[in-house]
Amino acid sequence: MATIIDPLTKRAQWIPIKETKLTPERFAEAFIAGYVRNRGLLSSVVSDRDTRFISKFMQALCTLLGIKLRMLTAYLPQSDGLAEKANATVETFLKAYISQLPRSKQWVRLLLLAEFMYKAAKHKAIGMAPFEADIGYVPWLPLDHLAPDPQRLDCEPGLAYAEKLSETLRMLRERMEETQVTMTMEANEKR
Repeated sequence: MATIIDPLTKRAQWIPIKETKLTPERFAEAFIAGYVRNRGLLSSVVSDRDTRFISKFMQALCTLLGIKLRMLTAYLPQSDGLAEKANATVETFLKAYISQLPRSKQWVRLLLLAEFMYKAAKHKAIGMAPFEADIGYVPWLPLDHLAPDPQRLDCEPGLAYAEKLSETLRMLRERMEETQVTMTMEANEKR
């Protein structure tokens, strides 16, 4: 999973990619498909010293695209606190949800929903949801409010899917709130 954080709006985006067999070329393709196609190119990228980022391919690609590639200090993952905190948050509630569904391989679908919930939740540093800071409002998700009279619907599979998705979103919202409280308490203990 690749994490992209906008430092101004705190908007996070997770690109669902598996670490195994991931070459710099495949990472570049996933980055373009998962981020650039919707948001455009970045002016700079802060990255850990992953071999995919220090490769000649990635160095050349960033130079050609006009992206300044900045590397974090070696062995100091805390120097990229935004990504570390965002990853800890999403991992916490994905683990909690997946643990209730043994052998679940739905992490990609859950990751997309978790990303939505992360961007819809109020961020302490900016005093609003990342969606609000980025696009001016928190998008309404129709699945939060199912049709008031489900008997009028004649598509049982559609209704079952909508209810399952709605329940997943409710659970992710609860996990997000719990995780934010826990992380706040942990941060305050160290101050």
